[in-house]
Amino acid sequence: MGRVLWLGLVAVAACGSSSGSAPPKPTPLANTAPSQNEQSRNDVVKDALAALAAGDVERLMSLADPKGMYEHAFSCKDDRDDGEMAPDAKHLETALRRDFGKAAGNAKGAKIEVVSIRNEMRGSRRSRERDRNATFIAKGGAVSSACVARTDLVFHEVEVRVRISKDGSSKESKTKLDLVHARGRWFVAKVPKDLSSESGASGAVAMMEAFSDRMCGCKDKACADQVNEDMSKWGTDMAKNAGAYDDERPDPELAKKSADIMTRYTECMTKLMMAGTGGTP
Repeated sequence: MGRVLWLGLVAVAACGSSSGSAPPKPTPLANTAPSQNEQSRNDVVKDALAALAAGDVERLMSLADPKGMYEHAFSCKDDRDDGEMAPDAKHLETALRRDFGKAAGNAKGAKIEVVSIRNEMRGSRRSRERDRNATFIAKGGAVSSACVARTDLVFHEVEVRVRISKDGSSKESKTKLDLVHARGRWFVAKVPKDLSSESGASGAVAMMEAFSDRMCGCKDKACADQVNEDMSKWGTDMAKNAGAYDDERPDPELAKKSADIMTRYTECMTKLMMAGTGGTP
């Protein structure tokens, strides 16, 4: 989400004030968090995806309702930009309209079907930090160095599996939307930038397949060494950036596909390495 509202769900949990009289820090979502209306949340998610498919920026802005979000959820002591959160509703509206416009432009004309919504909130102290997808902030708790919660808040990253049909092709993928819950309302804070692009685990598998194709297309050891080096660098970057966006439970189909891809990659690499050292392929 960048600097639009907050620097990601995990970053929100770490934010606090530097003053001596800092309000209480946000805490992980506990089992005692306020109960939420799951159907209402699902309806908001489906409505946002439908608006994306229709290219309806105004509908997305209505679901975000920056003015209502600030009136219900946040109290900021001044209008300075602290780099963590939009200083007021007007700034947030400008940023969201820009981001929603790009996302709606990318998705317009696609048929988006919701396959499933995995929206249980993982944020108890028993959860690993990397698995957290929700943060509870009690009334008066710090949201950023300049803003506190007007009421009990929940920041929630909802995971959705969708089937996307566009330009004669169809595929299933996972995506995520960021929501804020305050005083009985769900506000949309972030939508997928481009549903047509691969991301997350699906994107990783697509990259692995590309590396496998490169390896199996090599004719000598030098080519294999270069592909191996490129894949190693990519894997290191992936590990660094995975963090809070890792899925708690691997998708079985993707796990099998990735295993098959790596088997093919290894077989092709082994043949090239053996040939390069004079061994029998």
